[in-house]
Amino acid sequence: NNMNNTNSGAKTKIVSLTASNLRSNNLNNSLHSHGDNQDETSLRVKLQMIEGDLIRRQSDYVAKERAYKARIEDLEEELNAQKTSKTGWMNSDPKVQKLKAA
Repeated sequence: NNMNNTNSGAKTKIVSLTASNLRSNNLNNSLHSHGDNQDETSLRVKLQMIEGDLIRRQSDYVAKERAYKARIEDLEEELNAQKTSKTGWMNSDPKVQKLKAA
């Protein structure tokens, strides 16, 4: 009987330790999964911030590119106007016409 009580006591200790370990593991798992949820939420927030930054940078780039193209067109028009004003007299000069014909 004494041996049965010792075995029974040992089994109770094992069951008790196993139950304690299970509770501890469940607690750790819930904390870990809670941590995972926080990490996932944090990553989602960071992803949204990065995507927002990308959209802002793209729209800034497009706006700057349009402004540069408009400026280039204005400068090309100004350049053509300057060329015409400097060399326009050649179109009506008879000497230049003779040189072009030759």
